[in-house]
Amino acid sequence: MSVGGGRLLRNKIRLSVGKDADTLRSPGAYGVDTPSNGPEDAGDLFVIFVLVGRDDTDRRVHQTAHSLEGNGDFIRYYDGSVWSEWSELGSGGGPGGETNLSVSLTSTTVTIENDNGDDAEIPEADHENAGVLSAADKELIDNLQSMAFEAAEDFIRAVDIGVLVQAYDSDLDAIAALTTTAGGRSVLTLADPNADRVLAWDDSASAIVAIALADIATEAAPDAGDYLLVYLADGSLAKVDWSNIPLPGTGISEVVEDTDPELGGDLDINGFDIVGTGNIDIVGSVTVSDEAYDATGWNSDLSVPTKNAVRDKIETLQPLDSDLTAIAALTTSSYGRGLLTLADDDALAAEISEFYVPLTGAATLDDDLGLTATSKDDGTKSSGTFTLDFSANFRHCVNNGAFTLAPPSSGEGMIFLKITNNSSAGAITTSGFTKKVGDDFTTTNGHVFFCTVARSGSVTMLSVTAMQ
Repeated sequence: MSVGGGRLLRNKIRLSVGKDADTLRSPGAYGVDTPSNGPEDAGDLFVIFVLVGRDDTDRRVHQTAHSLEGNGDFIRYYDGSVWSEWSELGSGGGPGGETNLSVSLTSTTVTIENDNGDDAEIPEADHENAGVLSAADKELIDNLQSMAFEAAEDFIRAVDIGVLVQAYDSDLDAIAALTTTAGGRSVLTLADPNADRVLAWDDSASAIVAIALADIATEAAPDAGDYLLVYLADGSLAKVDWSNIPLPGTGISEVVEDTDPELGGDLDINGFDIVGTGNIDIVGSVTVSDEAYDATGWNSDLSVPTKNAVRDKIETLQPLDSDLTAIAALTTSSYGRGLLTLADDDALAAEISEFYVPLTGAATLDDDLGLTATSKDDGTKSSGTFTLDFSANFRHCVNNGAFTLAPPSSGEGMIFLKITNNSSAGAITTSGFTKKVGDDFTTTNGHVFFCTVARSGSVTMLSVTAMQ
């Protein structure tokens, strides 16, 4: 890099972390990580090039910071008392022309290169100075780390073995004494779970003997006072008289072979079912856990009906009264059976279509077939779109601000709508009607409008009548 006809010597760059850029006032190139007083919002890694000059009175310092993260180049000056603000250079250039920097890596070096040939090389780290960690050093560190992990695992295994080994005590001393007798040695053979032997007490020898399972069938009849030793669930040994042990080939192999079984306690079926054919005869009461009634459960197989289940079902049924009696009587004539088929709305409408008027919004027919209904209150409208529907045929609302009136999007029929303006009434626009006829809406307080809305298929009509 040439500056002012001279050449900046190739200095080895040392990487400093958290360095204060204000202190870099000696000529050279400095590698810094997260420097204080460095360029703001431009990343963390920089190479700062420092040039120093002097005028008649003060020492002048020029700093150029190049971002190693591709965030641009920055420049500032020190006039001998204060630093100027950092300014970003365009296209990575600076005084004396453009400079394009790049980073070149090898197994031992990091070199910052520019197109002018003034490259800066970061040397390897040593015991005193920070620098580049070579590939060989990195491999050595990884191997040392792996060896440390293996040594730690070996130590842990050694500790675990030491914990699992039983300390020498009176129990081990007693076991060792067993080896001095034939009986003791036979007992020790049972330490192998594959020995297939049983322990027995030989009363004549006053000793514990081990009998191979294969020899039990040919073993001589035990003498009085001989017992079989049984290992109980609580960890203790118990003596069982030989006379109470079934001889080989005796006993039962299936539960059904016990013709007079006795449980002696509660039977736990462990979540399984008791299945089969035949009867269950029980003398006494049977307690069944109650369940609330639901249609699905009622329609499934009912094994044991409880009082509450039967009651719940009965409570859902309509009691027999005069209405049910009259309906039942209809089934005795062809006229009655025909009338019952019209219980469906659609079927009834098909039969009397020329007289049929759908009634919604609590509408009723009076005795003279006049149509009466309670008008549905649709509230105050002041914005958005008021889309009608056939949930009610007679309706009313208040105009409290500009809104849009739209026809029903489905169904067929007629709607009678009364709109009353208040002091905040706004312009009413219409949207979606096939045809609009009649008077125009106003915004005058107190004005009332009767609107007739009809829909047949996809065709809709709005008729507006001003009532003043």
